[in-house]
Amino acid sequence: FVGAPSVPFSLQPLESGLASTHWEPRRIRQGQLSISRGVLGSLAVLGRKRQVKSLRSQSRVCRAAQSFTSESNAEGAQTAINEALSAVQPKSGFALLLIPRRLLSDASSIVQRAVQSLAGVQVVACVTGGPTLQLCALESPTGQVQAFSADPNTMDNDLQAVSSSASCVLLFGDPTVSPPALGRMLDAVGKKWPSGTVAGMMVAPGSGASVWVNGKPVRGGFVGLALPFRATAALDLVGCKAVGEELEIFEAFVQRGKAPEIIQIGTDQEGDYRDVAETEKGTAGIPRRVGIPAAAALKSVMQKHGISGPKEMLVGLSRPSTAPGSRPGLPSCWSLFNWVGVSKSGAATLAGGDPITEGLMPKGALQSCQCFQVSPASEGWQGLASQGASLTLALAGGRNLSPREAAATVAPGGRAVGALGVSVLGKAGPQAQLAVHRQAGLVLSLFG
Repeated sequence: FVGAPSVPFSLQPLESGLASTHWEPRRIRQGQLSISRGVLGSLAVLGRKRQVKSLRSQSRVCRAAQSFTSESNAEGAQTAINEALSAVQPKSGFALLLIPRRLLSDASSIVQRAVQSLAGVQVVACVTGGPTLQLCALESPTGQVQAFSADPNTMDNDLQAVSSSASCVLLFGDPTVSPPALGRMLDAVGKKWPSGTVAGMMVAPGSGASVWVNGKPVRGGFVGLALPFRATAALDLVGCKAVGEELEIFEAFVQRGKAPEIIQIGTDQEGDYRDVAETEKGTAGIPRRVGIPAAAALKSVMQKHGISGPKEMLVGLSRPSTAPGSRPGLPSCWSLFNWVGVSKSGAATLAGGDPITEGLMPKGALQSCQCFQVSPASEGWQGLASQGASLTLALAGGRNLSPREAAATVAPGGRAVGALGVSVLGKAGPQAQLAVHRQAGLVLSLFG
């Protein structure tokens, strides 16, 4: 089966000074994983204002780290990348180049310029939301970092050539990758590096290629970095808060190439044996509890919590629990979808992902759903911040999320880059499976 197509990508940066987000503490736990020791290299961030900061070296063998912002537009893209490369000059290791969508027309030349300048360095590039061109680099002994690409049709052979001893893997996927192919890739990566930390995202859509490895565009596939560095990773839902009670799904419709629909939501009202519809849905003619149209149930939650419309609400479909009744944290419990329509019968139409390939239907049916209200993301990012990191990568996937705010919040006064894509890829806890997370943030903290 193939789930619903992704909804159009939207970039809406948050403004500063927004109110704090309310969260339910009993449901929030951050997944944190450790990986082996590494060496910090250097960092540059390009944006709207020029500012140069000298930062002390983090160890005897790492290069001096610099960060600055510079006014840049499509016509000045080459000048911007030249400025970044003059500040970031690693001799080995890897470099990650984040190209904003506003510079798409110059993306190919920007990537080639970076690869030519960073000889001996493994270079991965991708398209990101937000206004800034960003470049970060970490040095390591020659040969310890490996960049790779993987095609959905040859991913087993492609991954076989990558070292299985890497303790950290960064993975970036083209947003045109089909849900089944994404599911197979996550499964393959999880099996190859079962004890490693895997972090990544499905990147923002480009006009052509959206991801590159060492200057080569990879369309419809994945690029990645196998790393030896020590780090911690944390993931949570951001920019939203759970509202209302968990709702039991009585009926749902999921079919290849069509948007999934929630048809009926269960109530506490017992059915009557004289109600033919309810009796037929029961077991051996026994009436079941009465269901109501899903759209009506969702609208009731909206009215109760003052939500103005479907665009301000997300619907979470339950993930299989690790144990009966166990709900250790929000991202491990819910896979979030956009509510995009209502059918003539009152069913709620969803979009943004594939319930089947995401493992949400292990018994062939959806179990329950939870409403989420779109809200400021600041508090969610603060909960993912890590102390003492040399460099932080803040990866986001969802609406009303800002890479700049994420980077500034998770590492206030420190060095950080933020990237915005369609979704993030990661584990919601030490025992969780590698999965797709929408309306979520993932923070990878690297220590020199």
